[in-house]
Amino acid sequence: MKNQNVRFMVLTAAFLALLIIFQGMSASLGQMVTGSLVNFVLVAATLLVGWKSGLVIALLSPFFAKLFGIGPIYPILPVVALGNATLVGVYAFIMSRTLKEIFCWIVSIIVAAGLKYAVLTVGVVKLVLPLVSVPAPQATKLAAMFGTTQLFTALCGGVIAFIAVPLIQKAVKK
Repeated sequence: MKNQNVRFMVLTAAFLALLIIFQGMSASLGQMVTGSLVNFVLVAATLLVGWKSGLVIALLSPFFAKLFGIGPIYPILPVVALGNATLVGVYAFIMSRTLKEIFCWIVSIIVAAGLKYAVLTVGVVKLVLPLVSVPAPQATKLAAMFGTTQLFTALCGGVIAFIAVPLIQKAVKK
């Protein structure tokens, strides 16, 4: 039991460090690159360490992004955390069977990306933005950032994980 707790903490910290590195180093490359890398880390941590690890990273991710100046306004951060948690939950649920079935991978990539997109679009565009006073141009920019772009970054992150996670598992077994 003690070894499992240590393993969980070390691997979660390693994935959190990877997330921070990706956010810091890719910030200038734009949302598509950074978002895809962040979603990859969320999926990889979930599948390689467990849903609790993925959830910890999912909840912390938007706050680290804010520290790097790539996060949204503060009222949106909890919605982003919820969207990330949704992504993690879907992967954990669907992929709990096996990582070898390509059908599970395809379903989880599509369903997780779609649900994260829905949570962010509804949460940001329909709930938060109408309640906070931001200038119209900024509201339009935020609505775009948390609309279709989130769907594509979640899909890309899932595809990267589809390629990388089995390779990481194979390398760890050696």
